[in-house]
Amino acid sequence: MPTKNELKLLKYLEIPESCNVSVLIGNPPCYEIIVGKEGKGLIKIVKIPFSELASQLDNSLPVLLCYPRYSNDRINRRIQVNNLKILLHDIEAHSRAIEAQKLQALQAEKNKLLLLQEEYSGMSMFDNPRSD
Repeated sequence: MPTKNELKLLKYLEIPESCNVSVLIGNPPCYEIIVGKEGKGLIKIVKIPFSELASQLDNSLPVLLCYPRYSNDRINRRIQVNNLKILLHDIEAHSRAIEAQKLQALQAEKNKLLLLQEEYSGMSMFDNPRSD
């Protein structure tokens, strides 16, 4: 049974509980999330940039974390739980940054359209001279 945080990760990745997830340190340094499924192989790879919290990651295991957990050893489980909390924080920060970029691009497009409308309305004033 997945934990609450594991379910959050699966939801973010938009994958079912039947998938396998491994999180490694990628190149350039980032989270490299590898999603696969038994019998189907690799499904996708997602890269998430590190935040300042990345220095708190424990990389003493072969992977930062995996789902389902490959070991029930208490120390390994504690390491993976902590790494997952940091990963989820960084995923949320990355998602917010992407959303802010989208909003900024949308606002820039709106401003561009407003300028075009102003230019067009100013030009049409000269195109239609009044007859007095």
